[in-house]
Amino acid sequence: MLYRGHWIYQAPRILVILAYLYAQGVDVQKAREIIKKHTEYVRRLSASKEKWWIVERLEQLGYECKRPWAKSAETLVKPEYIEYYLQRLGLNGSHLMNLVEIVSSLLKLLKAHDEITSVAFLPPLITVPEKLILLNSISRSEPFDLRTSLDVVIDSWIRGVDPVMVLEGEVNEKKKQFRFRFAYMVALGLVAGSRSRPKPTLLGLIAREAMDRGKDPVRAYARALVDYGKIEALMLLDLMALDVVVRNMLDKYVELVSNTVSKYLGSEVDARQLATMLSKYVTRLPLDVRGYSAIVIQKRIDSILQIVET
Repeated sequence: MLYRGHWIYQAPRILVILAYLYAQGVDVQKAREIIKKHTEYVRRLSASKEKWWIVERLEQLGYECKRPWAKSAETLVKPEYIEYYLQRLGLNGSHLMNLVEIVSSLLKLLKAHDEITSVAFLPPLITVPEKLILLNSISRSEPFDLRTSLDVVIDSWIRGVDPVMVLEGEVNEKKKQFRFRFAYMVALGLVAGSRSRPKPTLLGLIAREAMDRGKDPVRAYARALVDYGKIEALMLLDLMALDVVVRNMLDKYVELVSNTVSKYLGSEVDARQLATMLSKYVTRLPLDVRGYSAIVIQKRIDSILQIVET
């Protein structure tokens, strides 16, 4: 058994926040306060129309929207729980340090005055650099068993049935364990759809095929991001979720993606190449009096989501 029913750990963003705080040696009380801030931020987000496309996907991303957010979330922040999930998902050692480095880079990009507190306001979705690090860990995690998890989705998709019908065991336990894995696969862009009718994405099928061939699924995933144009759509989502609105923030984000994708691909993906890809959809406005150049994303969100979820 992987998932023990501590709901906040089925939300990949919350796990990433806790992993960051754990690695930084933040005490439990402070971590609880930050998780409370995060869930309150998500609650405010869900009450607005500003980022409806995230709000519509909160449950897919592991958030239990019907729960009393701030009341229940922070009580589940316990060192033994954090250590359990980090260990079971393979987020330890260099994998954990790589994740912390990426989160820190994102916070610097957003010009956070206090990184520790500001981590609470990272968006519910997982950015491209974080996706690669999480996939690298989860794909090697025996308890998560990504191969079987993807097989369940593919099998249920082909048969047109609820994944619970494909799994063996007690019904409530099957639902609980699949709900956990589903949220992580959605966050990584491997799966789309609802929990009862999930479907594999192109990235999910490519990662699964790489496993069958004895290849590295993370490298295959990174290659598919570039070769099939997925990276443009995912980067646009990141820019909107992170509220990147000026050129220098865009340039730093593109450099971060370039470095991370190049690392896992095993060959360089030039930042200028990525910037050129994005230039089709991102307009850079003239400098203002402060010397900043604002950016405007031209591509419709529904078109971006269609690319990401196929």
